[in-house]
Amino acid sequence: MQHGATSPADPSAQAATSPADPSAEAPFLRTLGARLEGVTEQHARLVLPHREENGNRNGTLHGGVVAAAIDAVAAAAACAGLDPARRRDASTIDLTVHFLAPARREDVVAEARALRRGRDITFVDVAVATAAGSPVARGLVAHRAGPGAGVPRAAAAAAPEQRAVAEPAPEVLARARPSGSPFTARIGVVSAPLGRGRAVSLLPWSDALAADDGAVHEGALAALVDCAGGAASWSVDGFTPHGRAATIGMHLCFDASVRGEDVLAEAATSWCSGGVYVNSVTVAGRTSGRAIASGSVTYRIVTRERRA
Repeated sequence: MQHGATSPADPSAQAATSPADPSAEAPFLRTLGARLEGVTEQHARLVLPHREENGNRNGTLHGGVVAAAIDAVAAAAACAGLDPARRRDASTIDLTVHFLAPARREDVVAEARALRRGRDITFVDVAVATAAGSPVARGLVAHRAGPGAGVPRAAAAAAPEQRAVAEPAPEVLARARPSGSPFTARIGVVSAPLGRGRAVSLLPWSDALAADDGAVHEGALAALVDCAGGAASWSVDGFTPHGRAATIGMHLCFDASVRGEDVLAEAATSWCSGGVYVNSVTVAGRTSGRAIASGSVTYRIVTRERRA
């Protein structure tokens, strides 16, 4: 049994997601085909049936989908038991994912366990495994409750005058290509190199990407970051169709939400060695230029030369 899972004899395992839990109705979860089950103040479970359109170019479950599942199930556990007023404006503020092994054309299950509840922040551990029990990923999420009715969220520090991510030049966008992965191609991600070890990825806004509050779902942002990190990594030595790639780890800090606008992610490879690439990534609203998230992606590329 996976860490944090509940046994059939445990009454909490039979608990249905509360109708008052808005996260279960997020359009982005419907886009993934995911469903939340057994949400309590200590546990939550997300089931993600296999769909070819959630895969990557290797035919395995896309790393961005795994990260999105971790974010969604952690948010459900963190929000369980909160006053409805504090569920408003609740958000993930820190997400760390380690990808342990690929899921190949099989259902996966994400089990969340609340580690500690503070006054505002809940820490949640998430284990992702195939339906047969093989480990896929592990996540740790810090989720912040909303301030409550009549209490405004403290304003973020004033943003610098310059944009967090520069608007790509027309000639850059002309070189942008749809993602080679079925999942990110389905949600419309395009990427373009900005030079060796640098790339920009664009996620066009659509209703299918929304969280329950209408903002771009944090899981969709994680998928975009995964794409940008991969694009920057491939730009170092050039793409080869015979290469195989995988995301090793991801760490994201979220600032503000964004509604109804496209999102840009710019990635830069900090260093690489032996097929491992470490990339820093900044995410911003395309129209507003406002920083939404920042973090890092560790990526691995294996080519025929390295296999030899």
